[in-house]
Amino acid sequence: PKRTRFWSRSSLPLSTPVDFKRRQGKFQATDSALPTVPGYDVAGVVVKAGSKVKEFKEGDEVHGDIHEKALYGPKQIGSPAECTTVEEKLLALKPKGLDFAQADALPLAIEKAYEGLERTGFSSGKSILVLNGAGGVGSLVIQLAKQVFGASRVAATASTGNLINWGY
Repeated sequence: PKRTRFWSRSSLPLSTPVDFKRRQGKFQATDSALPTVPGYDVAGVVVKAGSKVKEFKEGDEVHGDIHEKALYGPKQIGSPAECTTVEEKLLALKPKGLDFAQADALPLAIEKAYEGLERTGFSSGKSILVLNGAGGVGSLVIQLAKQVFGASRVAATASTGNLINWGY
């Protein structure tokens, strides 16, 4: 790996809804030229770190959103690869209470949930109605609104099918 990158061995690359849409050709206007390796979210173990990597070391369990345009322009990387080279600024240490599948499912969804709350100027003491609160992003908006942004009240909508899937 380059000095500011490291190899991360993916433990179990999952597909996000965005990955499915990319495979269907729904992002042709903004997607990178082929060939490209798909994959947004990743969770794995650092195999080797570049000489200037500061945040992580070999053996660290990490997760993140590593899509090629995730931060600063095209990067030909993707999470389904057995090993992928990742810039350290795209990852975080995997929370100890999460297994790899759970950590792999978080990055893109939580990024969008947080971004939505931030862009709308949501702040402490306000109330919020979350549409599709049983979905991946919606369920995270509910938690972030209450626990991080200090919402006074949180209400949500959900389809009957999603409620059944969640055991309600």
